[in-house]
Amino acid sequence: SARVSSGPWLSLSSEAMEKAADQKYHDDPHKRNKYENARKKVRDAFFLFDRDSNGTCDSREVGTIIRSLGFNPSQAQLLELIQQMEDDEPTTFIRFEDPKGATRGPHERPCCFEPVAMELVLNGRYKTRGGSASTEIVLTRDSDDTIIRAFETLDPEKKGWIDAEELKKYMMTMGEAFTEEEVEELLNAAVDPETGTVKYEDYAMLLAYD
Repeated sequence: SARVSSGPWLSLSSEAMEKAADQKYHDDPHKRNKYENARKKVRDAFFLFDRDSNGTCDSREVGTIIRSLGFNPSQAQLLELIQQMEDDEPTTFIRFEDPKGATRGPHERPCCFEPVAMELVLNGRYKTRGGSASTEIVLTRDSDDTIIRAFETLDPEKKGWIDAEELKKYMMTMGEAFTEEEVEELLNAAVDPETGTVKYEDYAMLLAYD
């Protein structure tokens, strides 16, 4: 799919980002729609973890949120992303948007979640800002077919669903293992409460959303 550049508004506030998008995509409804869809996905993912409804999440939950957007960063990549999102004076919380955003230059750290996540969702990569050297963090997103094939290895009978407890155990022990809390958050919207199963084709489409 076509890339949508995050452009010079990376460090702007949400309101300023909206105005910049209006100007940039005024004559391109397709890119504007792609931008709006990405923004909604980023907001929805973040605010699932905003437990106090104050526009912040625990920094330990950033990995879960990024994974819920369809990415699987390494621990080193995740730490770099969190460093970009942290306040000037780091705390244990990450803001969704930076109240100082409108005054930050395009080469300064965003110090919040939204612009970093937006650049990842729109372009599949993020170029770090601040410091003496810039690093490009590239994260790939699997297609829904690839994700479905991965799920099918746990479903040899091709039932179309997987027991949630079995999937949870797998996610906590294989590859870049998730914590129990991360798995519960990721599967929260996917598990059928009546059967305790995950219909993985629907879930794969959600994870592969573009």
